[in-house]
Amino acid sequence: TKAAENGHAGAQLNLGIMYSSGEGVPMDKRKAAKWYKKAAEQGNAKAQFNLGYMYDTGSGVTQNKSKAVEWYQEAADQGLVAAMHNLGVMYYTGEGVQQDKARGIMYLKMAADQGNENAQKALRSLGL
Repeated sequence: TKAAENGHAGAQLNLGIMYSSGEGVPMDKRKAAKWYKKAAEQGNAKAQFNLGYMYDTGSGVTQNKSKAVEWYQEAADQGLVAAMHNLGVMYYTGEGVQQDKARGIMYLKMAADQGNENAQKALRSLGL
């Protein structure tokens, strides 16, 4: 907590994970989102993904698919494969962003090429 309060992005991410899962602290999704956001704003890709997921699902924050796309994009731009998968699905389906199937497939292929099984399954289900 001290390191997180002093601005250490890794500690902020870890504290967010602890609050999200209730590990060592009472489970508190709102506090998890708060700490993820602090780390995400410092460029921590895992925190960006986790915050995006919280916006995607409405866990600890008001559901906002557009914000989910923004945070997934930040994480995907840093090479986080899970974010590429989620971003691909959102572009393909038009959730939180104007539908762009070609862009969705591009992100799914990027994730699949790096071994993401969910992206591989999604592409197979599309016949690709």
